[in-house]
Amino acid sequence: PGVLDAFRPHPAGIPRTWVRALGAELALHVFSGNVPGVAVTSIIRSLLTKSAVIGKTASGEPLLPVLFARTLADIDPRLGDCLAILYWPGGSEEIEAAACEAADLVVVYGGEDAVRQLRGRIPPDTRVVVHGPRFSIGLVGRDALTEEGARHTALRVARATAIFDQQGCVSPHLVYAENGEVSVEEFARL
Repeated sequence: PGVLDAFRPHPAGIPRTWVRALGAELALHVFSGNVPGVAVTSIIRSLLTKSAVIGKTASGEPLLPVLFARTLADIDPRLGDCLAILYWPGGSEEIEAAACEAADLVVVYGGEDAVRQLRGRIPPDTRVVVHGPRFSIGLVGRDALTEEGARHTALRVARATAIFDQQGCVSPHLVYAENGEVSVEEFARL
């Protein structure tokens, strides 16, 4: 965390090499409503990098980010001042263009059409992180399918698959596995 405050020696110990991390001055987060809690996690990630945040709530999940922001402001008013949660109808060109223009980082959650529409309003020099259409895969290498580790790997895969009922990009719809000490068939049974 110290690299967010000042230059520090490189963590790998590379001689005469110092590093510093800079978060975005202002991060715009555009949330989708299909996965509860993702908005809060996304906000926290930006705040941890000392970025101020504007969050646009989804029409299908308008409450949780607002409650989080209020709670944060109650606990730490200075940190709460770094966070604004707003709502506007998706596709509001003027509002979205102004928000995108002000941000140095835009984090977008949503389907293909929503992401494409918003991308057209983001200046070309602005960093963009897209959590797009709700499809993801999991990959399990043979090193994870040892006699000792296969059960733990199976539990992690099952949790990742079920946690958002396959409604988000973090919830795999398909898992590919490589035979290890434990066969793919046995892994599937686990």
